[in-house]
Amino acid sequence: MMGQERSSEPSALVAAIRAADAAHALFAPGGVVLVAVSGGPDSVALLDALRAYGPERDLRLHVAHLDHGLRKASVEDSAFVEGSAKEFDLPVTLDARDVRSVAAREGRGLEDAARVVRYSWLAAVADRIGAEVVATGHHADDQAETVLMNLVRGAGLDGLAAMRPRSMWPIDAAVVAAHEALGGAPLPALVRPLLSVRRAAILEHLEARGLPFRDDPSNADVSLLRNRLRRDVLPALHAINPSLADTLTRAAAGISDDVAALEAALDVAWPGLVDGGAGEGTGFGVGAGSKSSGTIALSRAALARLHPALQRRALRRALAGLGSDLRAIGWDHIEALRLDAVSDSSTPPARDLSDGLRARFDAHSLQIGPARPAIPPPRLSAVPVPLAMPGETTLPGGWKVSAERIGRSGFNALGRGRDPWTAHVDADALPGPLAARGRTEGDRFQPSGMGGQSKSIQDFFVDLKVPASERDGWPLIVAGERIVWVPGHRVAEWATVGPGTRTVATLRVKPPARVAG
Repeated sequence: MMGQERSSEPSALVAAIRAADAAHALFAPGGVVLVAVSGGPDSVALLDALRAYGPERDLRLHVAHLDHGLRKASVEDSAFVEGSAKEFDLPVTLDARDVRSVAAREGRGLEDAARVVRYSWLAAVADRIGAEVVATGHHADDQAETVLMNLVRGAGLDGLAAMRPRSMWPIDAAVVAAHEALGGAPLPALVRPLLSVRRAAILEHLEARGLPFRDDPSNADVSLLRNRLRRDVLPALHAINPSLADTLTRAAAGISDDVAALEAALDVAWPGLVDGGAGEGTGFGVGAGSKSSGTIALSRAALARLHPALQRRALRRALAGLGSDLRAIGWDHIEALRLDAVSDSSTPPARDLSDGLRARFDAHSLQIGPARPAIPPPRLSAVPVPLAMPGETTLPGGWKVSAERIGRSGFNALGRGRDPWTAHVDADALPGPLAARGRTEGDRFQPSGMGGQSKSIQDFFVDLKVPASERDGWPLIVAGERIVWVPGHRVAEWATVGPGTRTVATLRVKPPARVAG
């Protein structure tokens, strides 16, 4: 299948991988490496070079290929990758996803949907085979294109740092879980062993080795920004600086080091930011997943003592920890929030942010949390209102609750997003029929993310700064005597969807008309 006789000469690509591994600790000795192979020249060359380098580190390679269903020829791409893996005597995992449907359902562009679906699937495959790293074929020309593309889009330092030889997973764990059933397993690292290698060297390697590859027609689609830069902009810049790709790659590496230094400085300042002025249960440590509630409070005084660069970075870290997509947050949004937070005003006006978040201020702190609606006077009593399953139920006060059951396979393809008014719970774990009611004295709740610990509904509402006037009438979704979900906030730990879930109950709440506040 591979065509002409291959050269056995040492490869510059193998040397580049060896150097990258030594400099960035890409691979653990004896580790399993999941190699993402599209069938294009970059991934085919990566796979071949890793086969040559692997014995030096006792690496165990596993090939992965996902058909995005966007081109008729994609089926042939899958067959090509499968045949290549078999000829190389390597295990291979092939799969297909309907990316167009995901894009339509989740309101994403095709490129973004393909990226989310692909990386979610790779994470699931890595978990299944025990791979700690996923290797991709990104190279120096890709890096140069990425730097320019991010610059054109107005990215900050993180965007200009572009790709790293080794980085954490490029999408949030919650997004991965929304697409693939992962039981809380740590996400793999992403490694790019060829990031210092030019595209020309990759093509030379393939020719010397007699390795065929597949061409992707979408690379000629000039409606895509990357392709326009590749065709129209980069050649002109290369005429000015023939070493442009190397120059941009070095610049990205330097900026990446600068970003790491800023992050280290913020790590030192962070405990004082979240502790100074943050109420109990409102702060969280460094990194997503460690927050104890859906709200974070930052000390305005501590924030004001930081350099503006660290102030902006602290705000972005807080938003990321609350699940916000930083790619959708521009400079103007962060700068306006920063200036409000460090201003002399004792109570700057509240500010709506992305992903359903809202910033509120008092004299001491900036509080970022869900943009809760102000609701009409409470009308929901402690008497449970049975919920139709499936169907929609109208509650006193104007709330509407819809409920349906779906199988686990349907849930995996659904995608959960970040809508605070939608919840997915383990239907088999429910101790009785679902109902909605207001709170009663002594109500306790086990918010997800607290390891099964419970707190009173009163304390839960206080932690989230739910106005006292709203607490009695806020609907609680219950099954029997147990609280399943506090709409707009959290699902109970015991009711979350897990690896053993067979049937999922999907609940959606439509609050009454929101009142600005």
